[in-house]
Amino acid sequence: MSSVFGITLIFHWYIRLIHSIISVDVNQVAMVDDVETFPNTVAAIAATNTVYYVCNTLLFLPLVTPMVRLLDYEFFSTSNQDI
Repeated sequence: MSSVFGITLIFHWYIRLIHSIISVDVNQVAMVDDVETFPNTVAAIAATNTVYYVCNTLLFLPLVTPMVRLLDYEFFSTSNQDI
C-alpha cells in the first residue's frame, strides 16, 4: 500500500523515466482498417509494470530476513516452550 502512495508522489517523473526506457511515442496513432490504434501502448504498460514491480521487490528484499526472524520468534519460540 505504501508503494502505491510512493509512486503516486513521483508519478510525473516516473512516466518520464518509462518514456526514456522504451523510447517510443505512446501517443503515436496507426490506422488499421480505418480505426485508430495505439501500437506502443502495450509496450508502455509492460515497461511501467515491470519497473514498478522490480523496484518494489528490490526495496522489499532487505526486509525479508527481519520479517522471518520476527515470525520465527512470534510463532515458534512459544510453541517450543510448551513441548
